[in-house]
Order: sequence, then C-alpha cells, then structure tokens
Amino acid sequence: MKRKYITHTKQIPYLIVENYFKDEEVDNMLSEIKLFDENELFCFQPGLKMEEGHKHNTQLGLDKLYAIRQASYTLTKLDEIFHDKKLVKKLEDMHWFYDSWGLTNYDSSFVTKFVEDDYYHEHRDCSVISWMYWLWEEPKSFEGGNIHLTDYDIEIPIERNQLMIMPSSTRHAVDPIKMINQTDKLSGMGRYCIVRFLKLK
Repeated sequence: MKRKYITHTKQIPYLIVENYFKDEEVDNMLSEIKLFDENELFCFQPGLKMEEGHKHNTQLGLDKLYAIRQASYTLTKLDEIFHDKKLVKKLEDMHWFYDSWGLTNYDSSFVTKFVEDDYYHEHRDCSVISWMYWLWEEPKSFEGGNIHLTDYDIEIPIERNQLMIMPSSTRHAVDPIKMINQTDKLSGMGRYCIVRFLKLK
C-alpha cells in the first residue's frame, strides 16, 4: 500500500505516516524483534526519575545490543527514516520546530513490548524529537495501546506499520493493553513499538 502522510499543526505539530515500510520490510523487522523476544532479552526498565508504578512494560535497547549498527536490519531501517528527504520536507513545511532535525547529532533506539495489563502513564521523552513505529503479528492479538497527547486531550489510534514523529517535550501516555485470547498472553504476541530519540550532545 502507498504511504499516506497526515500532518497535524493545531495545538502541537506531529506527523503520522501510514504504511511507511513495504510488507517484506515489516516482516523482516518483526522476525528480528521476535528473535529477541524468544531469547528473553526484553526486560522492565524504570523510567528516569519516575515513581514506582508509572509504567508497566518491557523494552530492549538496540544500541547496546549491536556494536555495529549495520548488523541490525531494524536499525538500518531507522536510519533510512532519518535520511528520507520527502519525510523531512513534510516536517519542515509543517512547522519550524523540525528545522532541528538536521541539527541533532546523536540518537538512541529501542523496542518496547506491551502485553496484558501493560501501560505507560503520562511522561515526556529526554530528547529533541521522538519517533514511534508500531508493528505486531497479524491477526492482531490485543486491544488498547493507543497514544494520548495528554496536554491536548488528543488520542492517536495506532495502526500496524504506522510511524509517528513529534517533539519529545510533548506529554504522552500509552493506554493499557488487553490481550484478546488468554493463550496470547503466553504466545509472544503483543504490541511492539520501535522508538528512536534524536538528541543533541
């Protein structure tokens, strides 16, 4: 399916891109992520300066896992996003804030996993620009997991193969997850989100 760019300029400037990657690329990233999951590499990581119970999910840092970025299919796909000229032009035309895209000189990437009863309360990211890219096994095994921009009461329904880019200072939260079938709780299914933070050293 063709990419669809959806710009939002009221209240806070953020961009949604539907069908960002080709089906084969999505499947390859999912295969890599599932391999991490099968080897139990995902673990709980408390948020920076957050109270206990503020979040409930697991994640895996990709930068520590791969000393050479090109060894990871997922990391190379994230690099393609950064160098996507059409995407960057959309962002810069949308709002002056995204002039900072090319000024960032450091990034960090990780994958989050949300399953039964997982959530993430309101928080900000410690970076300049945040990306979130969602994928999961089909058929979809869960309900919930949408993003809320809490300062503006904006709900963003998530879709498979959907990319979202926003200012990292935007407060946001993740709705609780409910698995559709009891067996899915044990099957490695759930909501995966690949995240990259663009930063300035």
